[in-house]
Amino acid sequence: MRRLHFALLFLVLVLAAQPLVAVTYYVTRQPTLLCTSSKSPYSIFITIQDAVTQVPAGSTINVCPGTYPEQVVISQPVTLRGVSYGGQSQVVIAMPSTPLAQTSSIYFSSVSSVAAQVQVTAGPVNISNITVDGTAESSNCPSDSYYFGIFYSSGSSGTVDEVEARNQNWPRQQNLWVVSGSGSRPSV
Repeated sequence: MRRLHFALLFLVLVLAAQPLVAVTYYVTRQPTLLCTSSKSPYSIFITIQDAVTQVPAGSTINVCPGTYPEQVVISQPVTLRGVSYGGQSQVVIAMPSTPLAQTSSIYFSSVSSVAAQVQVTAGPVNISNITVDGTAESSNCPSDSYYFGIFYSSGSSGTVDEVEARNQNWPRQQNLWVVSGSGSRPSV
């Protein structure tokens, strides 16, 4: 009996020491264009924002080719990666039809807020193989704030690899901005 208890305890300790298997999630605007063999509806999202909000921290989110007109706020560690499928490889986060939501800013003395198409507030957040296109009307970018394609705020971290931020061309606009606040520096 003692050997059985020892064997069970050993098995539990071995299993507990194994790392958890990371889950990969997918985003596609066209459910018929699945760039994955996954059949689970729980691992497929239609918007990038839904995915970054609902997946567990540390997950990988593969984004299928296409254009995603949305503002994305990432507030937990994730990997966001554009993937190729069926000869297509371009993943574009485009300006949404509604104005960008703003967040308060203590970083720029001339304005009280900033707006970003992709805002990172945690880390590490790793972004790869994605284009952020800021083509917009003036109504999308409020004149009283700074506008960014990708904005890593104070305390965030991560990597940006094979990412293009383009057409952020309204006044007070930048493609990529990394903010360093007091005591907590982002690392990008």
